[in-house]
Amino acid sequence: MFSNAKDPDGYWTGVFFAAFSPVVNTGVLPADPATFRATDLLTPTFQNRIIATYPNDDDAVLFQYKLNIEQHGWQWLAGLVAQNPVFLRGVPGSVAGVANGSYLATPVGAGDTRPNATQVLPRQERFASWAQRGAILTRAKHKATAKLFVSWLTSAAAQASVIASWTWSVRSDITPPNGLKPLADYATTDPAAFPKFMSDRAAVERFRSQVELYVGRAQGGDPADPDNTLGRAPGAF
Repeated sequence: MFSNAKDPDGYWTGVFFAAFSPVVNTGVLPADPATFRATDLLTPTFQNRIIATYPNDDDAVLFQYKLNIEQHGWQWLAGLVAQNPVFLRGVPGSVAGVANGSYLATPVGAGDTRPNATQVLPRQERFASWAQRGAILTRAKHKATAKLFVSWLTSAAAQASVIASWTWSVRSDITPPNGLKPLADYATTDPAAFPKFMSDRAAVERFRSQVELYVGRAQGGDPADPDNTLGRAPGAF
């Protein structure tokens, strides 16, 4: 297993590597999609044709906005809002809106982009990636079952047939899916950066509040929590 995909003290293990970046309609991408830049979303082509997940409602999306703002300044976010995007809760909905052809782009997304879109892994700008973590809770009711599941999920067979069918494995002996290079070969991403961002919760909340001044409070239901059982800040379970 890659060293950056596990806790050195054994508290958690990565189960796959994820990445968030722009998802764009293939018809408006340059010949080399990796040259697409976040500032391209501010051109007239994308006026009224952007769908976006509220960045103040998803920490991973928020982190990608942070990368964009660090590179292009707060004027980038102001320009994006001026494009009159449709904001909604949940990443799947924004990606689906581009994939089905209703919109031309979403600034941050991942997942199934067929049939009309491509997830861009930019060569000139940073994009978010991280090892999605799995762990067995100390007070888990069925520890033996949990251990079996984690052992299966991180096994070579499951990582090759399940995980590597769509994203990067956390195992160094499993090759990436067709069309993807090893994650370490992308110079514009650092899987350790997002966890570092998340480690300072006060700084995250300050940045979230700043972003909210531009995009407003998250409105509408979250498809992952349609009854709003968890609320915006679930707290302890």
